[in-house]
Amino acid sequence: MKKSSTITVSFAEPVTAPVLVPVKHNATPACINDTFMVNGTPYGVTAMSLGSPHAAVLVDDVDSVDVPALGSALGSHVLFPKGARCSTTVRSRPGSGSAGKAKRNSPPRARAWRAPPR
Repeated sequence: MKKSSTITVSFAEPVTAPVLVPVKHNATPACINDTFMVNGTPYGVTAMSLGSPHAAVLVDDVDSVDVPALGSALGSHVLFPKGARCSTTVRSRPGSGSAGKAKRNSPPRARAWRAPPR
């Protein structure tokens, strides 16, 4: 598989109100970096809608995550009653001047999963 070059994506303003995403969530007004158990592993998940439900997962290294497996499990997670698309993004490290393994001032690295058409 050939590695792709840089792609820039622009999204609308995300909606994070749980009832509008929708996501089953009661702890705070928005589901931001909350722990979801996925196949026995805890992940910090931010739920949002960009026109359809999305689950964003911050990780230290996107290449160490099995994105298709995580996306499939999280995309059909019971807390997302209408399902969700899933993306993993490198977590910024405060004070390090870097995002994961990325060089300073480089864009964050991300990998996405989208459910196959039904």
